[in-house]
Amino acid sequence: MIRPRLRIPRAGSLLRRRPAIQAPLQFHPYHTVPVLQQFRNVEEGVPGLLSPEGFQMAWTEYIEFVLNKLNNLTAQTEFEEKEVHQIVKETARQPSQAPTFNYASMAYNHNFFFENLARLQPAEEGRPVEEVGLLPVAMPAKIKNDIELKFGSVETLRREMIATADAMFGPGYVWLVKPVRSSAFRILPTYLAGTPFTAGHWRRQGLDMNVHGFGAAPQGYSVDDSALQYVNRQQVGAGNSDVGRFDNRANAPGATEVIPLLCVSTWQHVYLRDWGVAGKRQYLEAWWDCIDWNKVDSLSHQNVSFK
Repeated sequence: MIRPRLRIPRAGSLLRRRPAIQAPLQFHPYHTVPVLQQFRNVEEGVPGLLSPEGFQMAWTEYIEFVLNKLNNLTAQTEFEEKEVHQIVKETARQPSQAPTFNYASMAYNHNFFFENLARLQPAEEGRPVEEVGLLPVAMPAKIKNDIELKFGSVETLRREMIATADAMFGPGYVWLVKPVRSSAFRILPTYLAGTPFTAGHWRRQGLDMNVHGFGAAPQGYSVDDSALQYVNRQQVGAGNSDVGRFDNRANAPGATEVIPLLCVSTWQHVYLRDWGVAGKRQYLEAWWDCIDWNKVDSLSHQNVSFK
């Protein structure tokens, strides 16, 4: 007798559970948007510096964008649950981690800039700001004395920081930093996503490549060696003949560990909405009046290691 090869499944087998289709892996973003306590009322913006719309673009939208990128890049990696400044120093000398470094460094720099801004109050209580203006934060005596010892006067520091930032042909930050073991303040520019941290020395990006030449110089002219060395340091992969250059355990020879105290952003998304294409200088002048000098003074007393 020939039996049919087609087998009809029993009714019970139709009720058995089939294995569920595995859902895509989900991850909880570790890096979330910090809360700026002084600017909790976003409808005020940053009085004296940014309108509510300008604040929305410069802070809220941009920091969300940067942190989303960072979370996506670090998901299920060794960097997923590390603090931003740790990611910066651990990826600074790894060419394969350049995108992670860039977004981590931008997240740190951008947050640091906004954290040191103050919510200014009217110069006279009860009167409209339009009539009396805003009252800047008074500078504590200790940091005022330290600044005067280094720069001669607070006004000199103001002019140098604003002039340095205004002269930057491109986005970046201008920092006021101090060595860990002294109060000898200095001004430090970083371009793009460059970092002031000692551990990220090779990614400091302290040169404006728009005004420095490199390569073979015409007859009668000298090559800008510092710019050429900077370009060589950026070469990775087949174009980089210096094996071992990116050992992330090494710091720059003779590097001085510094503490960031203050910075101003020259990224266009910060000031274009309120100050326009030609308003960079006016934006920088207004920024100086919005500094929270109490926070800067507090940072100057800390012996924090960023190596």
